[in-house]
Amino acid sequence: MVSDMGRAGEMVQTTLKKWILLLGLTMSTFGFGDTVLERKVLSDSGSIDCSKITWVKMFLTQNNRPFILVTTWDSGPYRLYTPNNVAAVKKEYGVYFGGYVKNDQVILTFKKEDNVVFYDVQKGFSRIKSVKITEELKWSEFEGIIPDSQEDDKFYIPCKRNTTPWWGRIIPAPDGSVCYAKPFLAEIKEDKILRDYAVKYGGRRNESYYACEVIGGDGMIHFLGFRDGTQRKNGVEVPMLYYAGYSTEEKKVVQSYDIFEKEKIGLNHFGPLSMVCKKNDVFIVFPWVIESQESILSDNIGKAISDIYYFQYCSKAASKTVQIAKGFQPSVKLDSRGKVYIFWLDYGGNLVCKTKQGNTWSKDKIILTGIDMVLSGIAVEFDSEDNLHLVYLSKGSLIYEKRKLSGN
Repeated sequence: MVSDMGRAGEMVQTTLKKWILLLGLTMSTFGFGDTVLERKVLSDSGSIDCSKITWVKMFLTQNNRPFILVTTWDSGPYRLYTPNNVAAVKKEYGVYFGGYVKNDQVILTFKKEDNVVFYDVQKGFSRIKSVKITEELKWSEFEGIIPDSQEDDKFYIPCKRNTTPWWGRIIPAPDGSVCYAKPFLAEIKEDKILRDYAVKYGGRRNESYYACEVIGGDGMIHFLGFRDGTQRKNGVEVPMLYYAGYSTEEKKVVQSYDIFEKEKIGLNHFGPLSMVCKKNDVFIVFPWVIESQESILSDNIGKAISDIYYFQYCSKAASKTVQIAKGFQPSVKLDSRGKVYIFWLDYGGNLVCKTKQGNTWSKDKIILTGIDMVLSGIAVEFDSEDNLHLVYLSKGSLIYEKRKLSGN
């Protein structure tokens, strides 16, 4: 029989344990003051081999509900994690083409044979429409699909196309190979492709360049890619990272800038590019792998050395390209107030954050620890209430978290 004194002691211990647990949740992975709102191990709810994950994409609806799409090395189906369940995206849908959120609905598109097919996720992957691809687009490498911000049922398909003539016109690509791949843009209205044309960003004639990251804004499509630089080494051009902003109203590039080049040949020195926009302003981060690129290719990024650079094009003016950190997998995001957040993975498997307000950078802040050092990347998004949604790999598990950052 337990005495009142014993019960009181147990109550004190229980209360103390609860407070310690709460404090631990608050301080364990994020900095002091950050709050864990939700955490879920996604790999427990679906049969997926996390070691084979190659790409993670997160869509947030206007009601701040996350939809997470995962792809793997093997030929198995894509997996889509929704707020309530997990589903294997049927193989018969085809190859994932791109996705977006419109009218609070997540729309995913897939390329099947010569068509791009649109599916409404919340309505049980109901088929919305199908667009037949032109003969020229069949041989293109696509960069996704972008909805027009001004006009309903109008979309853009950015792509890059190898335009080297069959007789072998030799134009050295930035990596030293034979290539002449330029960015193209197809306009889609309802279920028809209206026009398909090359995007001329203003570089030299007959220059080798192509798009590697494309996003849409208000009346703008922002291209980020590579071209032959101003330097040459061993008879081959050194790659130049460039930015081009295309006006959907004027039908031409109205913003253009050369961002970065180094005296080294090969695109394999560049890691994944990240770009975000607000109206006509763009914010860009990218890594430059200094050495041990082979360890990157072998999915052992912990042995590589990599610098992270930042660039912005705001109010029709370009900033200097500046190094802001050392690490991998950088991502740039904006909150509802337009505050710039840079996230990256450091050498210790920590997710680090730095913010920029005006011309002032904050100190580095470790917000998450224990992340697996792999190439699959980290999905990071802010919702309309400035809560941070994260998807990442830790100890072989795929994890989703929703956080409230201190100061937000």
